[in-house]
Amino acid sequence: MENISDADKHSLSKSETETLDEDKAELLRISKKVSLMLYDLKVNKEIAEQNRHIVQNARTNARDNIRKLRMEVNDFFNKLENAVDKKVENMRSDDFQTLSILSSENEDLNKKLVIISNYIDKHIKEGKVVTDIDKVRKEIRDLETSIRKLSIDNNVHEYTFEAEERIKDMMKHVKRLGDLILETEKKRTVIRMSEISLNDKCENERLIPFLSGLAFVSEDHIVATDYENRCIKLISVPDDKIVSVLPVLTEPWDVAKVKSDQLAVTLPLKKKIQFLTVKSTSLEQVSEINLKSECRGIESKREMLFVSFIEPAKVEIIDLKGHVKKSFEFDEMGYELFSWPGYIALCPENPGSSRSYMYVSDKDRNTVTCLSEEGKVIAVYGGDVLKGPRGVSVDNGGHVFVCGRASNDLCQIMVKSGKIEYLLERSQGLKQPHGIVCHGNRVFISSCGEKNIKSWEIV
Repeated sequence: MENISDADKHSLSKSETETLDEDKAELLRISKKVSLMLYDLKVNKEIAEQNRHIVQNARTNARDNIRKLRMEVNDFFNKLENAVDKKVENMRSDDFQTLSILSSENEDLNKKLVIISNYIDKHIKEGKVVTDIDKVRKEIRDLETSIRKLSIDNNVHEYTFEAEERIKDMMKHVKRLGDLILETEKKRTVIRMSEISLNDKCENERLIPFLSGLAFVSEDHIVATDYENRCIKLISVPDDKIVSVLPVLTEPWDVAKVKSDQLAVTLPLKKKIQFLTVKSTSLEQVSEINLKSECRGIESKREMLFVSFIEPAKVEIIDLKGHVKKSFEFDEMGYELFSWPGYIALCPENPGSSRSYMYVSDKDRNTVTCLSEEGKVIAVYGGDVLKGPRGVSVDNGGHVFVCGRASNDLCQIMVKSGKIEYLLERSQGLKQPHGIVCHGNRVFISSCGEKNIKSWEIV
């Protein structure tokens, strides 16, 4: 476009001047837009370079993990092979020793028989009478017995190798080495809040309910521990209704589903775990196990209980009879893992991964600690970001959620990066959140001092 001087502008009509100004303004807008587009291209180029490294590293890491798995599998089968080979060598050694003894005894008996045979032949040729015939007969009987025993002992191990049936099944059913798991750190969004309005006042209910623990027992029924009113409540989610109330000895803290019809409830003040059965729409006490200290949070997997304790602060894996299988109180450096571990959440079973983690909230340290089932600390999240964390839950996708009771919020822990993302706060209807459970694409939360349970859809 040609440059126009001020003198030329004076010679232009008013309409022409306005058109010129509009064209200049449009060109400035276009110029600014082009600059922004160039900047976007620059950023995209930088991101592409970063993604190039991510792609290369992802392949390298995946291949390293595959090779590591192959080495672990080879080591595993080498150990199994060595165990069988050791048995083979032991039997082989025993057989050679047996054959060596038999050969020696056979040679010895043969010599004795030859001597007796020569002795008898000599007497026959010379026509002499054997004066010690009884002695000869006895020696022959003894030799006959020895030969018979030698025949019986002349046996070795006859064997072949047959593969373990479970290994055959593994080769038959395992169709792939593993899966590539995308490690996304997508922040979830919670929408469409609804409320389970538990307006029914239960008999013997003294105080405002404090639903400290939550667990789903079926698609439509949730179980809540009412700490203040010393009872367990079975709630129909579609009907917004309490369908069964079971009084217990003392204040219950947390609840976990053990089997399809069995629950486990912690009774911290009595140092007990109470087992319940769910029959249709009723709850019944069936048994209990005694513990040595105050229990709090509880989760269950493969009919094993994961239980947190306050004094001393620890987590234990316990079988259904109360036998402690593992106990985690100190880290590898000898430092205490927890101060007040209130709740536990377990990762869902993942057939494509051998990893299995537990998440333990600690209200005194404002942290959530991730442990392996062997007690190794994987990560510690929170610190100044979390405020009084209580209930913690993991959805089927492995996303970890924790209630910040002191800060009146719901947070998502970004497991890979360690960041804490806020999903809900007080202005969205969350007040002193305490118990939490994920079910399908929803998260259910109970709050201190509120009798109702609120839920949000997760997308």
